[in-house]
Amino acid sequence: MALARIEQPFTGGWMSVARTGWHAVFVDDDLGPGLISLHEISRRERRVQRRAFPTGRVVWDFDVGSEVTGLDADSGFLHVVTARRELITLNAQDGTVIQRKHIVFGHPPYTPLCVTVAPNGDVLVGTAEGRILVLPPQE
Repeated sequence: MALARIEQPFTGGWMSVARTGWHAVFVDDDLGPGLISLHEISRRERRVQRRAFPTGRVVWDFDVGSEVTGLDADSGFLHVVTARRELITLNAQDGTVIQRKHIVFGHPPYTPLCVTVAPNGDVLVGTAEGRILVLPPQE
């Protein structure tokens, strides 16, 4: 497949790769297209923001409060996994919290590295220990 083009939609340098890493997902819903990405303001302040595409206007902003290890969006939900072993599910349109829970399964505790959503809606969390935790979408 050939690359059609590379978009350069945002001006003003609001996204720094050094600060954000590669945690971002593209969404297209009733609000139109948008990019939801991680912004590490400082070691203590980590935010997830939805920005309109291609203007870069901030639609919503959420303070995660911990290092984000992964995020993914599906069916109107944004799933965020943190280094504190939390799964935070947000409404992708307005950033409101749907659920926030600790991911703890036995001992020793697992270290979440990434998250994705399976075709059936299960939330899959990959761990540093080589396991995949399968979580129902909302409990």
